Amino acid sequence: MNFKHPKPTNLLKRIIRQTTLIIAFGALIMSIPLKTQAQKTVLNQTQLWYAYFNNLKFSNKYRLLTDIQERQFIEPVGAQGTFLFRSILYRNLGGGWEAGVGLARFYQSPTKIPTTSTLVVPEWRPTVDFVNKQKAGAFNLSQRFRFEARYYHNVTQDKSGLEDGYQFGNFRVRYQFGADYPIVKNSQKKPVISIRAYDEIMANFGSKVVANTFDQNRIYGGFIFTVSKSFNFELGYLNWFQETTDGKTYYNRNIIRFGINHTIDLSNSKKK
Repeated sequence: MNFKHPKPTNLLKRIIRQTTLIIAFGALIMSIPLKTQAQKTVLNQTQLWYAYFNNLKFSNKYRLLTDIQERQFIEPVGAQGTFLFRSILYRNLGGGWEAGVGLARFYQSPTKIPTTSTLVVPEWRPTVDFVNKQKAGAFNLSQRFRFEARYYHNVTQDKSGLEDGYQFGNFRVRYQFGADYPIVKNSQKKPVISIRAYDEIMANFGSKVVANTFDQNRIYGGFIFTVSKSFNFELGYLNWFQETTDGKTYYNRNIIRFGINHTIDLSNSKKK
């Protein structure tokens, strides 16, 4: 009998097409400020991010993902960037899809460093997610569509302090495509060390958005170290390229990111 190699699945073909379009779109966006460098100002910064993700599984249908992140500048050492707390409740829709609704609380310190300002501006972000996870051979592929509404705390006209109340800023849509690939496995053929990479593009919408419909692009690459079924941690590099509201200034941030992922499976406890 003659055996032929199986053809790639339709899923893999779609993912390859989507990835190609995303890379091309990202390259086009990234090339815009380079073509007009004489009119643009690029501020280079370095940051260190710490993140803790808690994945609380209630059942096969529902889980609550909570993350706490601290972001600091490396230069100057220890300068505060952002602190955030976010929780999203997901429901399994089947076919590798999940839908989630959540809320995030951000505390944003001044982004232009160095600065004499100590003002920290709180922000609320209602969030809606659609997540898809699939396997393609040894790769674990993921897509995330995120929709955010941003509400900023009111500040004084001279931006020296806070005033009562919040005001709506804008909507933001985010698309992330990522992949994990195991490079070291244990005797049970479970991943011990994996490579993780993703690209995320964000765009702003709303009446107040004039010059920065393109918000930012984030490219990440790192390693995942699996300690147990419940714990893993990752270490990687993130490049964050962002356009400010004036459309003339860009941030190019080089970021070292350390994260802890913790899963608590209550569904197994109920079965026991």
